[in-house]
Amino acid sequence: MPGRPQFFSRNAAAAYGAWKNTHPSRGQLAAEFTVAFRSEHGHGPSYAQLGSGLGWQLDRSVRNFAVRRLLVNEWLTETGPVPWTLRPGQVAQAKGITLPKARRHPS
Repeated sequence: MPGRPQFFSRNAAAAYGAWKNTHPSRGQLAAEFTVAFRSEHGHGPSYAQLGSGLGWQLDRSVRNFAVRRLLVNEWLTETGPVPWTLRPGQVAQAKGITLPKARRHPS
């Protein structure tokens, strides 16, 4: 699991479970958002910027739980203990969602 261990309440986990059922494309959309955000700002989004940019109306603990699940499921990855490091993870990259410098040009 990326980063340091995180602990979440049962309420946050339950709220996430209900929310995720109404957001089936959350992984793909989050990965695509990180690429667009990085193109505009020169760095990846924070957890809050990701949630806000995607219109996720979640309280902080549920939003953080949602992002951690995207990290664990490899839709996203982060590069350090500082904010603004979210980027597409291995699953997203396998689906062609990559940062511009990582894109391969046909030979």
